[in-house]
Amino acid sequence: MLRISQLLFPLATVGLAIAPIALPAIASLQPVQSARTDAPIQDLVTSLKRDEPPLGSRGVICPISPGLLGDTDVVWSDRPIFLWQGHATQIALRTLTGQETLWQQALTETNQSATYSGAPLQPGQLYEWELVDGTDSRDYVFQVMEPSDRDRISGELQTLETRLKDSGASEEAIAIEQARYFAQQGLWSDVMQTLQSVDAPSAELTQTVAEMTRYLCGTTSNP
Repeated sequence: MLRISQLLFPLATVGLAIAPIALPAIASLQPVQSARTDAPIQDLVTSLKRDEPPLGSRGVICPISPGLLGDTDVVWSDRPIFLWQGHATQIALRTLTGQETLWQQALTETNQSATYSGAPLQPGQLYEWELVDGTDSRDYVFQVMEPSDRDRISGELQTLETRLKDSGASEEAIAIEQARYFAQQGLWSDVMQTLQSVDAPSAELTQTVAEMTRYLCGTTSNP
């Protein structure tokens, strides 16, 4: 299946007219499965290695999410967390067709993520994010999920969260189960975002996210 990034490459070509794109349909979404709060989080690492090949670096930076994981570059979240490994000096988000800058942020050498803080992104729309490293920059494309699929997933996530809260699950346990749900749908950008969003992660969760990042970027040391 072609990815959006393949259809649009190279984005940086001057004067390139981008025609409307017939995006591939998202695979049939699977229903919510029973929560497994007693299952080890390591199963997410196993699933990631089964479903996703390593991304590798693009120059000195290894971009991770959104738009580089999964088959269609589609994400559920309308307030994405941008993830990468390496040193970048600035990040920016633009609309793909109009090239309007929606948000940008200066980065330090220690930053490996940035949370989008603008207005919610629009379902079905294409966006481009840019990482700048000195004088070099790279662009990556993603699409926010179409409204019908996004609404369905939102409802299933709420059902899952309510069930877990009623059983006394912690914030981290809920996030892990939501990440497993996203993994079942092949939405690995949302898996990574969900795991990164826990306010006070346990050592096990922190180590798991680091292991997933190292695998995706083909490194052996902590990011």
